[in-house]
Amino acid sequence: MDVDGPDIPDEETQFTEKHFLGLLMEGVYFCDLSANADFEDTEKRSFIKTSILSNVFAIECAANLLLALLPLSSNLKEQFDRMPTLEKYETFLFFRNKSVAFDRGCKEVQIVKELITYRNSRVHLKAQTSTGVKDTSKLRKYDDVEPKITQILKLPFSVSKLEYSHAVTVLQNVDAFFEKYFIHWCLFSPREVENILFDSLYSKELNAAFTLAEESYERFVPAKTAGMGLRFAYLPPPTIRK
Repeated sequence: MDVDGPDIPDEETQFTEKHFLGLLMEGVYFCDLSANADFEDTEKRSFIKTSILSNVFAIECAANLLLALLPLSSNLKEQFDRMPTLEKYETFLFFRNKSVAFDRGCKEVQIVKELITYRNSRVHLKAQTSTGVKDTSKLRKYDDVEPKITQILKLPFSVSKLEYSHAVTVLQNVDAFFEKYFIHWCLFSPREVENILFDSLYSKELNAAFTLAEESYERFVPAKTAGMGLRFAYLPPPTIRK
């Protein structure tokens, strides 16, 4: 990856990988792959599932990055780290902007809560057994069974029912949550958002920190999400910024 900026000796740098940007791009990348007609349906559904989960992981990752900013003792940080994701967001907002309450009833937060529940259902899978079945030929065909879906986004819990539109819907709603939380509630500027969420490089010699973004980010995200109405994901990240 080519970056613009001063030459920094390797022994005088500290690199911090924050993972958020990679998760955000995975959400977009696998959503885009699922729309490719060259793939089989089973492959497309796997891409959709991965896109959705990457978005939820990005939500959880951002919450952890925010808590790391708080001036807390190591013991308190350890306790806060065990909090549920939404409580982490609520806690940070209390420290950041006491004039704004963390509205758990608003649509954006309700959707995040739903997505976390959906994510838990995918990573804590359990076997399900039907009783009283003697003649398997009389069972309804799997594709004919009405799928269990989430209440707000209508995401099917069955991977076989996932469609491209589900991945797009998740991208749009996660983007809306990030915009409301970081920009409208926490009142962060785009520069501050970049410093919090993107990988960083610290130079001891120059006594300066730089925010790093993957070179392809500025081209990739707008190209693959055109027409989706995303706003937060379009915050213009620099390749390297002091």
